[in-house]
Amino acid sequence: MNACCRWAGRGTARHDPVDPANYLVCAPNASFREGPYLARLTVDLLREHPDQFRLVYRSADSRYRIYATVLDAMKAI
Repeated sequence: MNACCRWAGRGTARHDPVDPANYLVCAPNASFREGPYLARLTVDLLREHPDQFRLVYRSADSRYRIYATVLDAMKAI
């Protein structure tokens, strides 16, 4: 799986996103050495912040998933 999010902290404790990501895309990453690490980061992110992501697509075998970010929940961070 691959997790891509663009975040830029403004030097505050809140780390407000300058240009928030609208989606988190998870895809197989078996051919990359970083694959297991990225998969673990994605699982941890979704577990620690379940109210900030909404599943909008899942392939039949669940290897590909797309989550929409719930921007109102992210403002509370």
